[in-house]
Amino acid sequence: MTRDMGEEQDDTSDDLRQALELGRRVDRYLALVAAEDPRATGLWPELSEALRNLQHVPALRAHDGNPWRWPELRALAERRALAQRLLSAYQKNGELAPALAERPKIQPKFRAQPGDVLAQAEHLHRSRRHLTIAELEAFHRAQGGLLDRTDMLAPAARRRVEPRRRRLGRAGPLARLPRRHAVAEV
Repeated sequence: MTRDMGEEQDDTSDDLRQALELGRRVDRYLALVAAEDPRATGLWPELSEALRNLQHVPALRAHDGNPWRWPELRALAERRALAQRLLSAYQKNGELAPALAERPKIQPKFRAQPGDVLAQAEHLHRSRRHLTIAELEAFHRAQGGLLDRTDMLAPAARRRVEPRRRRLGRAGPLARLPRRHAVAEV
């Protein structure tokens, strides 16, 4: 077992070692949630299951599955940060803390220039699996974009009328949008 923040390893029971490792996982998970890292969403199912399973280890069964009633864990939490982190995963009544009881709601971050309508359309389509002009227009404005609906759609309309201009690279942002990302007008 690795040392917790430079503290010496002590003779802890297997159940306490399991609890400390779970505390380490809670710590990593909460750091990802705080950073709004989408990887947290993938870690949540297994971690929440492991936290619920911990309540059924022999050492906790004697305390109704409530880690806060486990004297050895509480004593260890006075010396070890990972034990403290594990206790913070539970409410005083033994239920999982809300931050761990529910799947995190982390949206993928969008990083592009405010005027890059194509990147905005692709981001919305990937994250929502559908796209309307109204949603694109609202998202474009929220990103600091200055184009109106006509300017966003005009290049796509010119593409149908003037295919040669598209080949020359003069078409606007939505003209480059692949057909599989068709935009629904609302």
